[in-house]
Amino acid sequence: MKKLLILLVSILITFNSYADFNSGLDAYEDKDYATALRIWQPLAEAGDMDAQAMLGQMYLYGDGIPKDEEISSKWYELAAKQGDSVSQNFIGVAYELGIGVTKNYKTAVKWYKLSAEKKDRYTDDQIQMDSLYYLGKMYQYGWGVPKKNVIAHMWFNIAASLGDNESARIARKLESKMNSYDISLAKEFAKKCKLLNYKCTELYADEIAKKVVKKDYGEKDAAYFEAIRIAQIEQEKLKEKEISEVEKTETEKKASKTC
Repeated sequence: MKKLLILLVSILITFNSYADFNSGLDAYEDKDYATALRIWQPLAEAGDMDAQAMLGQMYLYGDGIPKDEEISSKWYELAAKQGDSVSQNFIGVAYELGIGVTKNYKTAVKWYKLSAEKKDRYTDDQIQMDSLYYLGKMYQYGWGVPKKNVIAHMWFNIAASLGDNESARIARKLESKMNSYDISLAKEFAKKCKLLNYKCTELYADEIAKKVVKKDYGEKDAAYFEAIRIAQIEQEKLKEKEISEVEKTETEKKASKTC
């Protein structure tokens, strides 16, 4: 009974919070920024993700209040930490350009990746296309990550497949700096990346390494290196087994002496 009461109270609070947020949204759309701020400020301070995101927007653009990039980034980051894909994209841009925060490319990439893995919560029909574009740019220039045309092309290619013409243009431009093998590899990665819900940058590190070995040394040599790797693993297992047997023998000897 007690758990049910807590659940009902929680639902009621959530409903009231949602209703209050929408009241603020109505005021915001009517350009009654003072009312929107009055409604959203306590909600944001209480942890409401939507209100935090909207305060970030208000302070970024100076909607009815003095423009303050530092305060804007603070609210965007709080909403981003709760999983808001739009805020994750915005705070990624903030860290890339140094808007209200200290410029940090690695942190920007972190937020872009998190944003790219989610659907746009406002449209619910596509992931954050902007984050895909920004990830492509980070890998294209080596900002916060190793410079890799293959990975950059992958991200641009995915954004282009969703209708982003600028990403399509950059992908074509990148191809002039890539050989046919790398272009084919990037397109292959783009297809797989979609199937993995865009959680794919690190997953391809090993695959790239394997394909580079095959590319540089040929299939036979690549197979040879793989055989060596497997043999080394087996040797390590054998060593561990020998050590374990020695330790077991020593333990048995000690036990017999005690007896």
